[in-house]
Amino acid sequence: MHGLVASPYLALGNVGSAQLQAGKLDAAIESLRKAVDGLRRINAPYGQGFRISMLSIAVALRGDAVDNLALAREAFDQLRALGATSGPVLAAALHHARRDDLQRAVLLAGYALSASKTNPAAICLPVLLQVQQQVRDRALVEHSAATVETWLRAGEQLTEAQVAAIAFDDAPLDGLP
Repeated sequence: MHGLVASPYLALGNVGSAQLQAGKLDAAIESLRKAVDGLRRINAPYGQGFRISMLSIAVALRGDAVDNLALAREAFDQLRALGATSGPVLAAALHHARRDDLQRAVLLAGYALSASKTNPAAICLPVLLQVQQQVRDRALVEHSAATVETWLRAGEQLTEAQVAAIAFDDAPLDGLP
């Protein structure tokens, strides 16, 4: 029964994801919010994590600070078991970059794209590469290319637990490059 009721919301989430890939942020956010709200309302047993992840990315790209990190955390927690956390981690990275916490942002970006390389289930969508590039570009304004590259490589070595603490719990970066 859930499948039939969830289908329109899943489809709307897919439309929102396509709108996001096409760069239509406002339309994507509207579609993804409706999809997520509908899936939550019916307490859908699947499908929420990916749509919340795409919503967190869209909100981060638009620069909305209000619920971006909370959405990214929720998506991260839901997608963790699937090993598909690149999207929410990159949304968090962009959030931190916009607050000039550049080392944190670049570490997260390094982890996110290394995770999509090592997990065959993870899909690296073009929008994820766009977010990573935005984070990297922001960091390069303030720091040398060598420093940014060092942070990216250090991010690749982080564990999922470290990433969660760095992204969502403001963990100290002591001891990291």
